[in-house]
Amino acid sequence: MFTGMTDRGLYDRDGAAHYLSATPRIVDDLRIGGDLLAVQHGGEWKFRRGDLDNYIGGLPPFIPDRYVDSRAVQKPADHGPAEDADSTQGPAELWLTRMEVAARLRIAPKTLDQWAHKRYGPPYARFGKYARYRLADIVAWEDGSGH
Repeated sequence: MFTGMTDRGLYDRDGAAHYLSATPRIVDDLRIGGDLLAVQHGGEWKFRRGDLDNYIGGLPPFIPDRYVDSRAVQKPADHGPAEDADSTQGPAELWLTRMEVAARLRIAPKTLDQWAHKRYGPPYARFGKYARYRLADIVAWEDGSGH
């Protein structure tokens, strides 16, 4: 049975990847990006189980579109350009961050960066320095790309 845990109760890189159902490269990207806390022990990065659990607990839930009540979905105020306070929007007008799209597609956010550079992946819009993805575009891209 694979545990990847050291004698001090710390997971090594491979153990953390196994615990998160991710690759060691994704664990590295999360650590470098500051999304996953780690400590250096013996020249290697180690991960506490509590920190791994905190990362998992902070992920947005993945809810397939067929379970989303369109009346309950509203665009967060800090996503995209400002709109009239009286306007109501359905799920098609919901704008997602790169992190939210990455969680939905179960890939690293860095992968979306690379895809955007290669002009591959779901279409997105820039709002200043921030990339935002329309939910309707993500769903269409998933349907067309076999995701």
